[in-house]
Amino acid sequence: MDIPDSDLDEAPAPGAPRTAALAVVSVAIPLFILLAAAAHARAVREAIASLLGLGYYGDSSWKLGPAASAALVFVPVAVVALAIFVAAWRKGLHTWKVVGPCLLAVAGILAYLAADDPAIRRPMTMETLSPVFPGAEDSFKILMRYGMRAPLGKNFKAPVFKGAYPDWKDIQSIVAVRPEIEAHWQALLPERAWWVEINAFERIGDLTPVDGDLIAFQVLRTVTQHGTAIARLQAFDGNGDGAMATVIPIIQVGRKLQPTSRTLVRAMMGVVIERMGIEAADYVLKTAPVSPNARARLAAALEGGDAEAGARHLIAMSYAYDVSAWMRPVGDVVASARSGDEPRWMRFLLDAAGPFIFNPRATLNSYGDLCADMQDLAAQRDFAKMGPRAQRYNDVDARPRFKNMLADLLTSSNAAYAKVVENYWKAEDERVALLAQLKEP
Repeated sequence: MDIPDSDLDEAPAPGAPRTAALAVVSVAIPLFILLAAAAHARAVREAIASLLGLGYYGDSSWKLGPAASAALVFVPVAVVALAIFVAAWRKGLHTWKVVGPCLLAVAGILAYLAADDPAIRRPMTMETLSPVFPGAEDSFKILMRYGMRAPLGKNFKAPVFKGAYPDWKDIQSIVAVRPEIEAHWQALLPERAWWVEINAFERIGDLTPVDGDLIAFQVLRTVTQHGTAIARLQAFDGNGDGAMATVIPIIQVGRKLQPTSRTLVRAMMGVVIERMGIEAADYVLKTAPVSPNARARLAAALEGGDAEAGARHLIAMSYAYDVSAWMRPVGDVVASARSGDEPRWMRFLLDAAGPFIFNPRATLNSYGDLCADMQDLAAQRDFAKMGPRAQRYNDVDARPRFKNMLADLLTSSNAAYAKVVENYWKAEDERVALLAQLKEP
């Protein structure tokens, strides 16, 4: 017997497809509501950020841990999804006539969420920012003996003072603890030998991969502080050439760390080391006689470099890292931005949801525009405009949206560019001034 077409339209879908279709629609609706809520409610964004282990707002008062945040995010979604499924089933809204258009609507929204820019307008990576050169691998290998994850870096303990630590720029404070500083300097012989090794290279390579090990800041700081203190003591004693022999390698390593750097951490360490060395060298010149040969060696250590290119490089590193880090599965992207490893189930969910919560090329294009503007401002030393430009990016380009929700969590907290660049230019000004002083007749 023939069945009228109208009865076919109203007939329930077959069991398994019908149940699956209704389940997809029932789950999609509360998830879309969650994305819309995250775009407008800071508390929802903080809950999601806490769930993912991301530090969203520096001043956040959010106290729940990842487990509680997961319950807060997923329990309402599950409850609403179940309620929609049960209500639709009981009311007979599980026919193709109802479920079909709903599935098409869900597919359309998902296609909208997944739509990304076709290409990255500024395809810079860490490898193109700091290419490999002859000697890069060997110098980087020696440098990273004191990586944060390497045995020497993890086990390094800075010498401690019995009383208060000295003011490393004040000679009287240094003289007051002279025996301890000199004892520490002897104890740092292995680190000093390592310093000589890395300084033997004309350039110090940086082959740091995404999520790779970073140089241990403490060892660089300790050698620099004690080395500049020893140089000041040598000058205080009238030994200007000896002081220069101590401080020149500090300046050289500080400068060599910067132009090839792939990470802001390493570059800023180089700036701090260079600046401390320059200040110590200036003290030596003003305190003790220094031979023409020693002055010439200092001048050679201070020569060269492109100041504007260095300022641009400071900004470019952040963008180059993100290009390398973000063009990966979302689970890897989140793992790079958080501390610790997420559970496997979270990595699976993030990778599955990735295209619908993160559009990497669109995010990089927007962030790349910011970095291009910031590079120009950094090169021009226009510090006053850097903060407002970054704020405009946060308020307009990276503001929370229904689409590309994860971009806001990853990019809303930008580095304090103005402060970083200002410190760089202060070191540069001090270098130029000291070099001019050395060239005076």
